[in-house]
Amino acid sequence: MIYPLDSTYEELAIDDVLRTPAGAKVIECHKISSRVPNECFASWTAVCEWTDTFMPFVVWTIIARPEGFVAESGTYCKTIEQAIEVYDKRVGR
Repeated sequence: MIYPLDSTYEELAIDDVLRTPAGAKVIECHKISSRVPNECFASWTAVCEWTDTFMPFVVWTIIARPEGFVAESGTYCKTIEQAIEVYDKRVGR
């Protein structure tokens, strides 16, 4: 099924580059919830690499909103190992 002009049905995937914050690249993701029309948007826990040189990795909750993917609730990390540890805790591993 095609849903034109409604990005809430898009799936977040590894190597996706977010518009907000600009340039953040998804390197790992786990779907938390699916889209339920008139109830909730789909959401993921994701590890992203971005342009910050001091904290280049972040674990966000990402939500598929009508305006695109929106990142919230970030835990910022200096190393990929730290980010994966935070990610594993968030997804229950």
